[in-house]
Amino acid sequence: MLDRCFLVERHPLSNGRQLVVINTHNSAYDDGALKKGQMEYLKNFLVSERAQGNYVIVGGDWNQTPYGFEHDIPGYKFDTINLTHIEKDYPSTEWHWAFDTKVPSNRRVTTPYDRSTSLTTVIDCFLLSPNVELENVQTMDLDFRYSDHQPVQMRVRLIL
Repeated sequence: MLDRCFLVERHPLSNGRQLVVINTHNSAYDDGALKKGQMEYLKNFLVSERAQGNYVIVGGDWNQTPYGFEHDIPGYKFDTINLTHIEKDYPSTEWHWAFDTKVPSNRRVTTPYDRSTSLTTVIDCFLLSPNVELENVQTMDLDFRYSDHQPVQMRVRLIL
């Protein structure tokens, strides 16, 4: 059931290709084996879509910190419990990550939220195929009012 980690939407484009938008939510509470299997399954899917010339955007709760994220957001306490990084160059060197480096997207829910003491991290982010260009990505700072996640919005441009 490795394909349970993502949902796929397909949007036909005028150039005969597709914009493939994927919402992912990888496992959080396992020994790492399930998450590893999910990432490998997703990787194979992504490589296949890119080989067809499609434009691919993956976004959601990866339950892992994106490669390249520095664990220092001033004013927040970083969560290092069960810290897992997505491997470098996932799924290959041409793909790129989009995440906000100024506002955390997730927090621990073991205590009421307090900006200076609650453990926070960045696990909600986007992965873009080489033919998708990032224009902007921003986590909406709602002080975790509605959830243990904060919404992340992104603007991209397709390279046709």
